[in-house]
Amino acid sequence: MNVSERTRKWQIANPERYKANLRKTTRKLRREALALLGDKCVMCGYSDERALCIDHVNGGGKKELSKIGSHGVARKVRDGATGYQLLCANCNMIKMKQSR
Repeated sequence: MNVSERTRKWQIANPERYKANLRKTTRKLRREALALLGDKCVMCGYSDERALCIDHVNGGGKKELSKIGSHGVARKVRDGATGYQLLCANCNMIKMKQSR
């Protein structure tokens, strides 16, 4: 049995612990990405992480999210990808409405 099979069996046998570990890892990854992007909205300066969104500077976010998901975007930011910024939910909505 290889490592991935053992891991999957553990996940099935321990669903609550697996979910808790996944949430912890996801929060850590998001916090790392937010810190790298400045921890505040680039338009208004709002800094409550619950409302901050990782935005694609030149658009194309919807297409990328459908391919790699929000975890993938946060990983790309953590790994040094450029072309991303932080916007609060309000500024992100305003930007979306202006681009239509």
